Amino acid sequence: MTPPAELILAVLTDRSTKRPSPPSALPTGETPARELLAQFGTSRDHTLEIVAALADLRGRVINHPAFGDIDGYQWAIFLAAHTQRHAAQITEVKASAEFPR
Repeated sequence: MTPPAELILAVLTDRSTKRPSPPSALPTGETPARELLAQFGTSRDHTLEIVAALADLRGRVINHPAFGDIDGYQWAIFLAAHTQRHAAQITEVKASAEFPR
């Protein structure tokens, strides 16, 4: 049984639980922020093209390691919530006393 989209959204945007990134996803500081932002924009544009092109997001199911089988609609919710989670994380870091001013 696939989880409801509301559960995916709630779990991913809840910042009370920290979830460490895998080592391969940790920032190295080697890529300039401007380039990373451009890469994000390109990836987001590609995702939006895919979502717009697919007539049946509910009919396309792929397994997620934590949520199990989720359909294309749920994946779109997942991607948006994941981005929202990172945006909240950036806001928290910038509000930290240790953040350079």
